[in-house]
Amino acid sequence: MDAPEIDKTEYLDVVDNNDKVLYQEKRTVIDEKKLLHRSVLCFVMNSNKKIFVHVKHDGKMKLQKEEIIDGRFMSIAEIDAMIAKGEKFCPDELQIFEKFKMMIKEGKV
Repeated sequence: MDAPEIDKTEYLDVVDNNDKVLYQEKRTVIDEKKLLHRSVLCFVMNSNKKIFVHVKHDGKMKLQKEEIIDGRFMSIAEIDAMIAKGEKFCPDELQIFEKFKMMIKEGKV
């Protein structure tokens, strides 16, 4: 079953680099202008310390069944190799991934 599509008419907080709310704007405008906004990332890790990576299919703002089916658990090394090959990730996702990777290495996860 597909997850419901995200409502593109919803309003989100537009923030500065310090996460200070500047104003609210429609999601469509935020996407078009690539404005900075708050988001939530969720890393799912199995007992082998592999992280689940879903595969984005068509750019729509929804998590489709195919993205989960085609996704898989990947080791940190595999994800690093994808990044090195130029796989596109959101900059803040990369930054958070690097912090998460350090936590794993330090045994905090």
